[in-house]
Amino acid sequence: MQFLLQFERWEDGELVKKELTEPSRWDVHSADEVAVTLGDLRLRIIQQPHQLAGAGVNPDKLGVAAALWDGALVLAGYLAAQPAYKYLGMRCVELGAGVGLVGLALAAMGARVTITDVAKVLPLMQANLEANGYNPARGPREGAGWAEADELEWGKPGWMQGVARLADQGVDLVVAADCCYIDQDGKSPSTPAFVETCAGLCGPSTRCLVSFERRAPEVRACLIEEAKKRFKRVKQRSTARASLRAAPRRLTAAAAAAPPTATASQQRNNCLLFVRPGSPGQSAMSSLDDQAPTVFVAPPPTGLRSAPLLVPSAPVSYDACTGDAWRAAATYVDINADVADCFGGLEPAEWHQVCFLGLGDNISALEAAATTLSPPTAARTLRRLAAEVGPACQLVAPGGTSGLAALPACQLPELFQRAAACTSELAAAGSHAAAIDTALAALQLLAHLRFGSPAAAQPYAAAARALKTVLEAAARSLAAAISEHQVLSLVSACARADRHLWLTPWVCHRWTAATEACITAGWSSGEAAVQFLESWCALVARGRLHFAPAKFQAAAEAAVGHEDLTPAQLGRLLAAEAALPAHLTSTVNAWLAGWMAGVSNRRAALVRSQAKAAATTAVRARRAAAHAAAAAVEVAQGAPALAFA
Repeated sequence: MQFLLQFERWEDGELVKKELTEPSRWDVHSADEVAVTLGDLRLRIIQQPHQLAGAGVNPDKLGVAAALWDGALVLAGYLAAQPAYKYLGMRCVELGAGVGLVGLALAAMGARVTITDVAKVLPLMQANLEANGYNPARGPREGAGWAEADELEWGKPGWMQGVARLADQGVDLVVAADCCYIDQDGKSPSTPAFVETCAGLCGPSTRCLVSFERRAPEVRACLIEEAKKRFKRVKQRSTARASLRAAPRRLTAAAAAAPPTATASQQRNNCLLFVRPGSPGQSAMSSLDDQAPTVFVAPPPTGLRSAPLLVPSAPVSYDACTGDAWRAAATYVDINADVADCFGGLEPAEWHQVCFLGLGDNISALEAAATTLSPPTAARTLRRLAAEVGPACQLVAPGGTSGLAALPACQLPELFQRAAACTSELAAAGSHAAAIDTALAALQLLAHLRFGSPAAAQPYAAAARALKTVLEAAARSLAAAISEHQVLSLVSACARADRHLWLTPWVCHRWTAATEACITAGWSSGEAAVQFLESWCALVARGRLHFAPAKFQAAAEAAVGHEDLTPAQLGRLLAAEAALPAHLTSTVNAWLAGWMAGVSNRRAALVRSQAKAAATTAVRARRAAAHAAAAAVEVAQGAPALAFA
């Protein structure tokens, strides 16, 4: 079946026509209109990409309802791959329709469809209906498909009255795409009302087909759990659709449109059939979800480079104690040297648009966390943000500041202020261990950001100071145990943090004692020992820690004391030492020479041993292959086969 997306988008100031044979969210979400081809179906989709981002700040914005998503393309392709006669005269309802692609596809195949969404999406749905020939003034034609729009917001007071009104007309098929999401607490609060809506629309022979990208297993688990309460049987079936690629998340058209197969596969699109209690077995709810892992994908490169921007990285003048002043040559750095490829050569308005279109999910996640972060779940939420949004925070925009941090609409400063407030509330309530975990999680997220000037870093530096203050107060409490993991978390965050934040791992004497105890004990693993030495040396090299020869020797000896170090870890130890300025290590040169020789020799021996083992394995494999080939020849010639060890 043919799959084609056609649209126009702006590239380098020119309107360029694009044709895609597989979905690309980055490209599709930059177009105001998309022509979708699914086999014999030709659909015209109107979008409002400028409405995608900022719904958390401006409730009038449409948010995710403003554009096409992969879940809708998958579901529409799945339906279009079935025989068209199945849908003739069928009464269908689409929930959370957005632009209404799935409902429009059903109407094009002869179904009578009502596409529904919240009130603010109605104008966009109506525009798409008219763009595809479904004008309310004209009305439906006998024997032809038809589509109309209606308001339905599950969870809203009195919403089941609207469900009953739709169900009274008789519903054969209920469809929904990308209607289930996870909140910052790791839950899916709207899913129970969504399943209740599906059940309310179902009659004895109604089927429900739901598709969504598997952004989190909690969503699917909640959907199944709630469906089991209202449907008596859960059955899984697979569709022969290739999974979305991890980078970028895409889907081949032929695979999207392939018909169902009988073989279930966890790596493919799964249909979970929920049969309603009391029905003869025909009423079912199907869920299509994507099993591909969520992987951060940066927006595509611009192919341009930002002009160098030199700023002094050291003071220009110094005051002597006598009151005299003298000047020294400043050291200059190019703060545009690390500008991300996706922002290269762009003006502020242009890279702002790149952020909204390419990083919209990250912006929405930060906005949600900034407004809903609560003390009990703050640490878990911040750790999840560091893992999912952290890579996006590292994308530097022209001017040297992370794009998300420099974006006026992004609520990153508010998020860290809220994190500091949650940490203070936990400490005040006596939950010192939770306060420490929350502060460290916030500092780990903060360490991903980059800043081009002290002014850009000022609100974040203030939040860092507040977090360190609460961390110090909590760590002083004897009720809070300081673990090795917490020590490593702080020192690694400080080592990664931008120079304008000036983060150091000093907290209090009790924290320092815990760090010294970890070094003396030799750490629990070789990786922990290597990570600490790397971070400590990086902080010393950047001037954030004083070089203590005895501490350096103890940390270095603790690292090499682990017998299970790999060649890569030994190489990291050598690189960590090499990062230190030579004049700092002059007092321990004799010891350091022996330590480096021992690490180098140990690494070389491991490399030789691994190479020898690989060569031996290869020789054995070649011999086995030769023996197998000889045995096959003998068998073919009628001789008995011999087994070779």
